[in-house]
Amino acid sequence: KVYREFKHGDRVAVEVITTVTTADVMWQDGSVETNIRSNELVPIQHLDNNEFCPGDFVVDKRAHAAQDPSIYGVVQSGDHTGRTCVVKWIKLNLNGDDTELVGEEEDVSVYDIVDHPDFRFRATDIVIRIGNSDPEAFPDASQPSVGQVARVDVSSKVEVIWADNSRTIVLPQHLYNVESELEESFYDSVDSSSSGASSDEWEDESDSWETDNGLTEDEIPRAAGGEEAAASQNETAPAEPMQEPAQDKRRVTSVLGARKVRRRYT
Repeated sequence: KVYREFKHGDRVAVEVITTVTTADVMWQDGSVETNIRSNELVPIQHLDNNEFCPGDFVVDKRAHAAQDPSIYGVVQSGDHTGRTCVVKWIKLNLNGDDTELVGEEEDVSVYDIVDHPDFRFRATDIVIRIGNSDPEAFPDASQPSVGQVARVDVSSKVEVIWADNSRTIVLPQHLYNVESELEESFYDSVDSSSSGASSDEWEDESDSWETDNGLTEDEIPRAAGGEEAAASQNETAPAEPMQEPAQDKRRVTSVLGARKVRRRYT
């Protein structure tokens, strides 16, 4: 065997024996647990409309709530058993560049709040930076415009990793979630496909349908029976030159055509 001394920066061939992936998790009650093995975690794919996690943006749908679009809530913690959430209410200032706390943290029933219609962010979501609300402000070309959500903070702000690997804390109103737009487009296409399929089934299950020559499904057996009777009479009659009427040809063609259409639907 030949041994050589490796220096810093040398490229060598290696074999990966095992890998370990860990994650830091903030649970629904607001507690944080670090260095959890990834194979001990299972992602939740579907949550009902009344399940909220820390960092979710919500709006108050109670009758006495102030109908102010600049006020929204941020979930601090949730109680799955009691079906309640601790919510911090936030108000956007007039300039749109900062927020202020409205009142104190409040314990709210999950049935009194709903997801914010515009602020929906999760870790790994792809986002686009939105320009300042001031129409006279020019966009900064030096700032990257596309990034990925790293963390949704309970302080009502979102941490984003931008394309140049920089990290910033951004207000939610300055971000546009591309993932939510793609999901809505996907669900819309699924709904339209489902409605089209149900329409075909409705046509297939109709009581009667018409062939090329105007015969309905109920009339086809009778037409076929008439052809068999005509054939038996021709066998007993004197031999004559075989000439099929053009009408019979059209009828047989229509019956075969009807069978093809039926097979396509079934």
